[in-house]
Amino acid sequence: MQTSTRRPRMAALPAACAASLLALAACGGGGDDNGNGDGDGTSTTTLSAVPSLPADLMSKPSAANCSALRSGRYRLVSNDDVNVAPGGTTFATEVVTVDAALLTVTNSDHDVSTLTAAGPCRYTTPNGGGITVSPAGVLVAQIDTAPFRGAILFPEQSLGTSDLAGDWNTLALDRTVDNGPIHLTSSAATFSAAGKLTALTFCEDMVSCETGGSAGVALPDITVRSRADGGFDFANATDGYTDRLYAYRAGGGEVMAVILSPAGHLSFATRKVTRVLPAVGDAGQGWQVALVPHAQAPFYTAPLAISQFASTVTAVDAAAATYTRSAVIDVANSVTRPETLALNNPRDGYLRRLPGAVTASNGSTSNVSEWIGLPMRGMGLTAVGILANNQLYLSAAQAE
Repeated sequence: MQTSTRRPRMAALPAACAASLLALAACGGGGDDNGNGDGDGTSTTTLSAVPSLPADLMSKPSAANCSALRSGRYRLVSNDDVNVAPGGTTFATEVVTVDAALLTVTNSDHDVSTLTAAGPCRYTTPNGGGITVSPAGVLVAQIDTAPFRGAILFPEQSLGTSDLAGDWNTLALDRTVDNGPIHLTSSAATFSAAGKLTALTFCEDMVSCETGGSAGVALPDITVRSRADGGFDFANATDGYTDRLYAYRAGGGEVMAVILSPAGHLSFATRKVTRVLPAVGDAGQGWQVALVPHAQAPFYTAPLAISQFASTVTAVDAAAATYTRSAVIDVANSVTRPETLALNNPRDGYLRRLPGAVTASNGSTSNVSEWIGLPMRGMGLTAVGILANNQLYLSAAQAE
């Protein structure tokens, strides 16, 4: 099993709450820059952060219960227990074919799985796993058999290194010490149009950071190169490893990147843009999958049922760059609690839920755990890392 040190690279996944409290925004943050109450106002950019499908997908057949799910080829990226030596080339990824009208998924071995509709843009797999679809056509899924593995799927596209140029934020689950624990990390990285890393700030515990090129910290020699079979090689000449990077451009032009290492580490990246406050009354809802690190191996399971989240913004503090929302923590009984979120905390582009004890709507005391979230701009997807237990939630906004 590859357990070698994985120093500064683009980051990955975690977040956690008790399963009974995952309903309606207990942990997850929600969608993207679409006014859904998760710090998602429109930012100053020529791109649209409102999640939508690419134009070429709009003419393809859709699912009867989900206009965001279209027929076509999808890139599946999952963490997996791949037993390879450092420098190996086995990756938990493939291209699958989705027939949205028939709700079938055909894998690279020509095995066909039929999905069962479970509500708007939600499905169950033949093995009992769950799938939800964001408004930009990104699928968050539980695959294989219980205990399930987490996976993300998005339409297969041909993008170039110039599409990755610029400043990026990341959030990841990673192992950065030989045989050490899998834990949350984050980073900020800049790439040239030729795919060369030109700047990197790496945050070992999501908040304590070191910058490449500063005293005693070398900038890794990382280059992104296009692959003939799709995606990119994410090559680190300094450490001698090559990961895979897959990217997806949504209808508004924003690009999301997902990075997978041979050992199963999974990272999410989105463009670095300063977030702006939502408006009072903005609301968001959707569904989320929790990724739980394995105790001994470099992969994660997704053992909890897909859970629902929802929240409504109740107050905004422009001076403090925070807002308060009413988040549902018990769907069956419609119990809510107040939560305070700080924008651009700990750095530009991130969200931070502030911890503390609050009074829920039923009069009980509710302990709000701290998390740091990274909304994937234009995707209707947020990666949410719970600091206390190194779990990651992938929260997809409700699509129709």
